[in-house]
Amino acid sequence: AYAAGRFEAAADAGEAAGDAASLALGARALNARTLLAGAEATDQATVARALRLADAALARDPSSIEGRLQRATALGFQARRLSPGAAWRQGLVQRAKAEIDAAVRLAPREAWAHALLGGWHLEAVRRGGGAAALIGASERAGRAAFGRALALETDEPAAPFNFAVSLLALDFDGHRAEAQRLLARAGADAARNAFDREIQARARELAAALASDPARARILAARWR
Repeated sequence: AYAAGRFEAAADAGEAAGDAASLALGARALNARTLLAGAEATDQATVARALRLADAALARDPSSIEGRLQRATALGFQARRLSPGAAWRQGLVQRAKAEIDAAVRLAPREAWAHALLGGWHLEAVRRGGGAAALIGASERAGRAAFGRALALETDEPAAPFNFAVSLLALDFDGHRAEAQRLLARAGADAARNAFDREIQARARELAAALASDPARARILAARWR
């Protein structure tokens, strides 16, 4: 179901199975649905269910790396609906970072853990500006983390796509050329499932817009971050 892009069905099957790996995959399916929906169309009920499934996976197996990554992702989706100050006061920013740090420490060769860390830094810089330094966030650290993710996972489109969109959100004009290179990589990588195919389609569409219609590219990049 997950491979076919039937994310609700995958979540239902994972929850019904009830073991840690299945629950974590169910959370991943719901987070994939949220990511593909885009920042302006986030369904908080879906996010909350993903968080519940990730919590259940970790309750059954505290060593579940996938559970940690999906919990961090869901917490990030919850945080982005709030102002930076409110997200911090509610502990969402800190909790997401703690889960990502734990995943990186426990599974240092897990590419998606490094990609999430890169996204955490760049999103904190985008939303917090100069205040991001107060929580230890920086563009340099975000770039380094994404670089490690790309080095570890050489044929998966989501990491280069998310890196490109994050850079465009920070400085659209200044990062256009770099984003184009990352999008070209995402578009050429292997597509193993429906999620990868959708990411590749978006990478190609955004790359084409960057080359010919920057105004439309701005809209797409903001929608898909």
